[in-house]
Amino acid sequence: MNIKQLLQSTVITVGGLAIASCGGGGGGTGSTVTPPAPPPPDTQAPSLEFSPSTLTVVSTGTGSSTLTATDNVGITTGPDVSCTNGGDFSNGVFTAPATSETLTSECTATASDAAGNEGSATLTVTVEPDTTAPVVSFSVASITVNSGQTSAVSLTATDDAAVTSLTTTCTNGGSFSDGVFTAPTVTIATNLVCTATATDAAGNSANATLNVTVEPLPDDVKITGKITYDLVPLNTSTNGLNYGATVQTAAPGLTVEARDATGNILDSDVTDSTGDYLLTVLPNTDVQIVAKAEILQAASAGSASWDVKVVDNTNSGAIYELTGSLSTSGGGDSTRNLNAESGWGGSSYTSTRASAPFAMLAPTYVAIQKMIAGDPDAAFPVMKFNWSVNNRAVSGNDSTGDIGTSSYKGNGNVYILGDADSDTDEFDDHVVVHEWGHYFEDQMSRSDSIGGPHSGGQKLDMRVAMGEGFGNALSGMVTDDPFYRDSSGSGQSQGFSINVESNDSTGWYDERTTAGVLYDLYDSDSDGDDTLSFGMGPIYSAFTATSYSNHPAFSSIFSYLAELKSQQTSDATAIETFATARGINSTENYGAGETNNGGLASNLPIHKSVDVNGAAVEICSVDDNGDYNKLGNRAFLKFTATAASHTLTMTKTSGSDGRDPDFVVYKNGVRVQVSQEAGDTSETLTATLSAGDHVIDAYDYPNVGDQGTSGDSCYNFTITR
Repeated sequence: MNIKQLLQSTVITVGGLAIASCGGGGGGTGSTVTPPAPPPPDTQAPSLEFSPSTLTVVSTGTGSSTLTATDNVGITTGPDVSCTNGGDFSNGVFTAPATSETLTSECTATASDAAGNEGSATLTVTVEPDTTAPVVSFSVASITVNSGQTSAVSLTATDDAAVTSLTTTCTNGGSFSDGVFTAPTVTIATNLVCTATATDAAGNSANATLNVTVEPLPDDVKITGKITYDLVPLNTSTNGLNYGATVQTAAPGLTVEARDATGNILDSDVTDSTGDYLLTVLPNTDVQIVAKAEILQAASAGSASWDVKVVDNTNSGAIYELTGSLSTSGGGDSTRNLNAESGWGGSSYTSTRASAPFAMLAPTYVAIQKMIAGDPDAAFPVMKFNWSVNNRAVSGNDSTGDIGTSSYKGNGNVYILGDADSDTDEFDDHVVVHEWGHYFEDQMSRSDSIGGPHSGGQKLDMRVAMGEGFGNALSGMVTDDPFYRDSSGSGQSQGFSINVESNDSTGWYDERTTAGVLYDLYDSDSDGDDTLSFGMGPIYSAFTATSYSNHPAFSSIFSYLAELKSQQTSDATAIETFATARGINSTENYGAGETNNGGLASNLPIHKSVDVNGAAVEICSVDDNGDYNKLGNRAFLKFTATAASHTLTMTKTSGSDGRDPDFVVYKNGVRVQVSQEAGDTSETLTATLSAGDHVIDAYDYPNVGDQGTSGDSCYNFTITR
């Protein structure tokens, strides 16, 4: 082969052999390729095997055997197993049929491959009748359980076949379910037996017993203790707080609770007059003692009721609580005392001022007790002290502490200052009782006071003089201390005092006079012309009388003394003499006959009478003593209406320009009509009134409001129908 022939050669691969052929030039010799022979057909059947290939199983029982199947090209069908005589084989487990005699069950497994070859294997099972009972047992042989309590006990049951039923019954009221024994309620030690019965499919059964001793509940343990609070007294020379004389003082009337770890109340009590409480709980129970800033007695037949709480107005009204530690009640009685600390660190408050809420409740409790002594069925409406360390002498939003001053704001809510180093009143018992007194007037008596700023020695609207005088007098009655003291300033070291027994005789328009009159009617001291000593009972009775609270006249020292006289008829003359000596010359509801005009003739008579369809009556509104709530700002009138339309007219007769007459009509202490039109010469109101006596509060708006310039002006007042 030459070079050309070599280049033209081709390699042909056949059956893995390389065959070279040469071509070209028309020469050479050809070659023939023979393909390999096809493989022989598959005739080997799948191989199946049970291991073991024989079993002995009891009726309804089970036995295990491993079934394997192999083939040289792969099994395409099976293996499938079928058993005779009701046996079953699945997932390597043979389940025997129920039988009362020995029988044989043969399980045949078959499988085939892609060539259609089929293989098989046989498992031979001897099934014998089940004559063996189950094995059943409790984890313990006996237990002791307290009455009504539970105990966990394991119960097991096994069988050579299968347990088909497991039941438990107990004697003497016990029960067992899901591994828990529940004891019956017993008062003496009781023995009982719980029997567990296990049964298999063949009807074989076996029992196990649990012996139980049920003991009566152990006696409850008692937790006793005393609730106290740090009382910081007032210094009688500076009227400031004397922290050096702080003493732990009993907190009477408080709600005390025993709570568990999750806050559930286990028992509750109310502290007695010495602050002691008694709670009963189960032994060996985790208990926490909590004293709530609350004095509470629910209404019941023949007893008084009250509900007073101290809440944080800057924390969504949350009630204050004094909380002890969570600890076990143990196996016997124990004592747990709690004291609410002042938080004073020597020169400033350095920790929680816990005693403050309890300090406010103490004099309130005394006030209630003094009043119910003469009225055991008294029902005091719900009342709240709103106190916070954030409460300061800035007017604004009460919920942020800008309360203005300690005051009663209606609906049973008293707000108390708490701003340290400025003015905080929680230890000022007289202030606390004074404000509680306004609550008492509003909720249980009568107060027509219009409130507003005032100070000692000012000539006030008679309604304000009465309300403020009563508050001061009541604080002396409750504390049995006539010196009203109010601390303030840096370190609460300063303050002022008022002696409500000073026998001030200025008159019916001075809060000092009204305070002195009311206090001297209460106390047992006889000084000068003060020979009356009624105590709290008659004082309270006059304030709560329907004839006082529903009288048409504006509430004042006049209407109160009139009511007191009507109840204390044997002392009526003495009351008149006593009042006259203090500059109060009338003890009639409307103040008729009063001769003390407070330096201004237009102040008398106290209530000026207006006849319907009669002559005009002159009234005046002046600013001689200040504005809003001072003597002379307002004139008071009285008239009798029929059930008809009336026209009331107030027309200026003298005074500078820019006046604005207004008036309000009341009946039995309730506002029924208001005339507040703009105008500087007259005011007219036409309204249908109910029949009966009415009173009017008439004024020049610049003397009582924030608009215009105060001054003196007089008016004619007429009523027609």
